[in-house]
Order: sequence, then C-alpha cells, then structure tokens
Amino acid sequence: MGCHYCKVKGIAMSAPTIQVNVGLMREKIGEEYKRASAFAVAAGVSRQYVSSVLAGETIPTLERMAQFADLLGVTLDDLIVAPKVIALMGQGLPMPAASMTT
Repeated sequence: MGCHYCKVKGIAMSAPTIQVNVGLMREKIGEEYKRASAFAVAAGVSRQYVSSVLAGETIPTLERMAQFADLLGVTLDDLIVAPKVIALMGQGLPMPAASMTT
C-alpha cells in the first residue's frame, strides 16, 4: 500500500536507502589503518569489498556498518547518510538547520 497523496500526485515511491559517509570512512581509515587493505584485514572482509564500499558501489548491512563504525572509532550515526539528507542533496536544497531552542 502506498500513500494516497502519492497516488493522486503520481509520485513514485521507493524503499528508503542509506549511504555510507565515505569521506569520513576514508579519513578514519587513513588515520587508524593507513591503508584500506589493513582495515579490511581488521574487519575480516576482502580489500575488494572495502574498495567497493568506498567507491559507493556496495552498501554494507547495518551489522557490518556497526562493525566498521566501531573499528573506526565513530558512531553508526556518523557513518550513515540518512535518506532525507540524500533526497535534499539530490534536489540541491539547503540542509535543514538543527532545531533551535529559545
């Protein structure tokens, strides 16, 4: 079942996806492991798998991303780019400001 508004307006809906914050991942791999191959060994995955993730060709499972975050010393939230952010970036819209309290 889709949303009624989307059906009326003819908007195609797809399952939300996540993306890896590859910039942060590259930075942390460089700081902590120096090379992607060393990180791959620590993570128990192939160098090709890490390269594929860093190239944006592969999206790891949440479990694997949690492992990567732990190995890189960041939070899972830091390592994930959320669907809403992806949509806003794709539309060239400004990022929403954090809620401000008065």
